[in-house]
Amino acid sequence: AARLIDFEREPRLALALHHNKALCLEKLGRLEEAGRELATAQRLAERSARRPDLARVEWVGGRIAAGLGDVVAAERAFRAAITAFCELEAPFDAALVSLELALVLLQEGRSSEVRELASRMVPVFESQEIEVEARAALALFRAAAVRETLERGFLLSLIAYLERARRQPGLRFHPRG
Repeated sequence: AARLIDFEREPRLALALHHNKALCLEKLGRLEEAGRELATAQRLAERSARRPDLARVEWVGGRIAAGLGDVVAAERAFRAAITAFCELEAPFDAALVSLELALVLLQEGRSSEVRELASRMVPVFESQEIEVEARAALALFRAAAVRETLERGFLLSLIAYLERARRQPGLRFHPRG
């Protein structure tokens, strides 16, 4: 695809290319390569100054930082992305990033912060136009966070569910973990 894009005339396509490549490399565990691609995406996003682009770059940056074990950078990036997605009224994206932040906090043994995050995020998403099943799944997350019984496997299954549910309304949640 890179050969087909005129980077000067179509900077958003160039941004999408580098962002998506960074995301794919992150998912493959090729974090250093992902970071290099993301640096290019970051420059293009800053040039476009479109808030959704910047938020998506932050999100992938948080994923890369989390994969590299840089908890401080991951937390900072995830919180920035959450704030942006809430302001953009993009509840699915905000929920997914919040869950990825919860995963980082949980792995660090910061369960009280996970509980606080869950308590703040679920009411926000209940006021948005999110499918009933997705809201119920987020309520299960909050209940587990409050009881401090939240497990990594459950969070991973919830993230995977929400990624599918945004494209498949009415999809039922079947928790694992």
